[in-house]
Amino acid sequence: MGTILQLQHGNISSLIAALGPEDAVVHNLENWSLKPLQDQSDVPGNQTLVRALAREFARMDIDEAFAPNVTRGSGNIIDTKDLLDMIWLDDPHVLHRNQYIHADGLFLGLGQAFVVSAGGCGIIVAGDGEHLCVAHAGRDSLIARSAVIGKPTRKHISVVDSIIEQFLWRGTTPRNITMTMLFSIPARGFEHSGDHPVHGAYNRALADFIGDRWPGGVLREGDKTFLDLDQVFVEQARQAGVTKAWAAHSLAEHPRLAHTRDGKSPDRRNLVIVKRES
Repeated sequence: MGTILQLQHGNISSLIAALGPEDAVVHNLENWSLKPLQDQSDVPGNQTLVRALAREFARMDIDEAFAPNVTRGSGNIIDTKDLLDMIWLDDPHVLHRNQYIHADGLFLGLGQAFVVSAGGCGIIVAGDGEHLCVAHAGRDSLIARSAVIGKPTRKHISVVDSIIEQFLWRGTTPRNITMTMLFSIPARGFEHSGDHPVHGAYNRALADFIGDRWPGGVLREGDKTFLDLDQVFVEQARQAGVTKAWAAHSLAEHPRLAHTRDGKSPDRRNLVIVKRES
């Protein structure tokens, strides 16, 4: 069921599952959204979701999982201890959350898992042979909106730089980091029209911002402009000194997984689980 991958970053192994809308239906779910499940008081009213998560965790031999609040694409990397709300799905499966802290990623210990509900946003898995960081990597995570409009409000433009900073604090140099981005929206499915009646001005500013810094991240075909977030990620990482950075498994290769521009309901979501196995 779903898409199962195994990644190796040095001597660190991670097991990755991506479950799409059809997998949700198997569990009698309409959606993989984690929004209804924020703390223990939400468990009684969301038993179908709770049982589905517990089954998938059991399938991957996961007892402890962490699901940060990624809704703002904040670019922040936090510690697992910051997710204070322990949601007991069943024994022994527990989900850690904190709806009041906006963050894209965190470092995992052995056997721990990162969980996110995503509609086309990529997932970054980064390791140095000792530490493993997993992060949500949507458009606003990779390119801060505030920076695009010339009024930056966060330390780093991209979650990529936030991840690298955390590795530096752990004594790792960029050349020893390996970074992979998975399951991002296909470039030609991610049009940003400059004449959009609502978002046109921002789309033009965003395309210029990316083109000036990571030129491979903008595709122009006639009067259409597309964003290639995989390429944005790779160029950001390599500019920061991470030579071992690549993107794989675009959603173009996985038609059963959803994204917000696939012509179907924009509310459809995938569940992505990344477990550190060694």
